[in-house]
Amino acid sequence: MKEYKLFNTDGKTFFDFRSNPDSRCEGFTITYCDDGTVVMSGDYGTLCWKRNWHSATEKDFQRDYGFPSEETNIGYFAEKVSQFGVEQKIEEWNKEKAIKDLKEFAENYNIDIEKDEKFKSLLEETEGLEEWNEDGYYDIRNQYDEWDMWESKIGIRYTEQFVFMFHILQSVSKQIWEVINNQDKKNEKEQLEFCGILDTWYLNCKGQFQGTHPLGMRKEDLKGQVCKWIEEKKFDKSK
Repeated sequence: MKEYKLFNTDGKTFFDFRSNPDSRCEGFTITYCDDGTVVMSGDYGTLCWKRNWHSATEKDFQRDYGFPSEETNIGYFAEKVSQFGVEQKIEEWNKEKAIKDLKEFAENYNIDIEKDEKFKSLLEETEGLEEWNEDGYYDIRNQYDEWDMWESKIGIRYTEQFVFMFHILQSVSKQIWEVINNQDKKNEKEQLEFCGILDTWYLNCKGQFQGTHPLGMRKEDLKGQVCKWIEEKKFDKSK
């Protein structure tokens, strides 16, 4: 697999990757939408999923950056894609997979293929199908309804494109997390600097307003509180 490097990002909502920085080909973008939707789009197609979502007003707001990671199982990721709400083709029927699954099914249910004429016929007819003849397989299987195969995904596998996109996403997961972690450190530094300014402000303006000491509040709350103090004229901003 090619190595994809982060080409451009705003550090929050979009991450643009390319295998060659000097070319627009073989690239893709991962976009984090405000409703919790994540979209991979570009030269390899489009894939959407929705991970955990918290309101932007909540303390633990997150967009689950870097998912799927190297530790993520493809089956778990497929569940998230399937639960998105829009049909996306991530599975397909394959004859070789069907033959393999039928043999495993027989083994799991203690079916002796050589002695069980019906199951042997099912397997042989499946082997005689064209490579992608899924309808033909179901026509054959419906003749052997004594086995509980309806809930079994005989012959179903993930499409090559889905597997490819999954591995690409895993390969860039750490790059996304590096950006997010650096952004968090930057925000923390800014907040500490902002708190230091407000602390000095507080010490220099004692008696001009009543209220809780500003240190410890989130930067967003600090800004809001300062605006509120100015509005309520609890201190003179000219000082």
